[in-house]
Amino acid sequence: MAGKSTRGKQTTLLQVRPISPNQPAASVNKGSSGGADLDVANSTIDTEAIRRELLSSLRKDLIDTLKTEVRNVLESEMATVRADINAARSDLREYREAITSELSSLNVTVKGMEESLSTCTDDISQLQREVRRLTAVTDTLQNKCDDLEARSRRNNVRLVGVPEAQACSASAVSALLQQAFGLKDAPLLDRAHRSLLPVPGRGNPPRVIMARFHYYQDCANILRLAREKQRIKINGMSLSVFPDYTAKTAKARAAYNDIRQQLRGIEGVRFGILYPARLRITYNNEEKTFSTPDEAQNFKYCTFCLSKSLNMCLFFPKYNVLLC
Repeated sequence: MAGKSTRGKQTTLLQVRPISPNQPAASVNKGSSGGADLDVANSTIDTEAIRRELLSSLRKDLIDTLKTEVRNVLESEMATVRADINAARSDLREYREAITSELSSLNVTVKGMEESLSTCTDDISQLQREVRRLTAVTDTLQNKCDDLEARSRRNNVRLVGVPEAQACSASAVSALLQQAFGLKDAPLLDRAHRSLLPVPGRGNPPRVIMARFHYYQDCANILRLAREKQRIKINGMSLSVFPDYTAKTAKARAAYNDIRQQLRGIEGVRFGILYPARLRITYNNEEKTFSTPDEAQNFKYCTFCLSKSLNMCLFFPKYNVLLC
């Protein structure tokens, strides 16, 4: 029977089988040589088994040791990762709380701004309506003021070409008008004076004389005679008489000067400016009135051409081109 080996010991214990008393001695002696061989074989087998057991035991111990060390390392790393994750969560929580607080503050601010903008929009709309109303009122008042100023000048005339040395009192201007237009009686003037400008130097044109008639009929008669006679030569001076218009009216009437100059060279055309600033053109017994110089210019180009032919005459105002 093979002997048993104990773990961790290098000695081998052999268990000797007892000899029966009835067994002959010869048989015992005979079997002693055979038992020695058997013991050697059993000893070899037990050494291999012990080696295998030792290798298995060492392998198991090594695996257990590695498992323990790996487990300890992993647990340590996992603890570090878990701590980092918890710290990151804590930071994210604080950051989220800060953002939430900031968003709440911004929401309150935006809400207040929306209310303010809504109020401002309403105020702006109201102000725009008020501005439009006031603009209309201002335009109306401006037109009234212009009309009142123009009416206050209805009895006024402007005398151009009177030398500075000539007296400009009411009586002197009245006598000058009587002599220039051959009137039977001298017109009655309320006042007369030169325009409020500095005295011109030598060689410069004289200042205009402003004269106010007491009666509108005398003013209208003088203006009619002035239109008929154009420039008047008297006492070595060239005298011209014009109505006394406001600056706005005079500028509007002066805008027709170019078209009037062009119409003077066309045969059979009569024209004139109506108060305050409207151009009337009469051609072939047909009368047309224009409120702006552009309208009059377009009509002139469309009706008259350089060849004085009224057939196939087209005007393109956008390109300022006349095709006849």
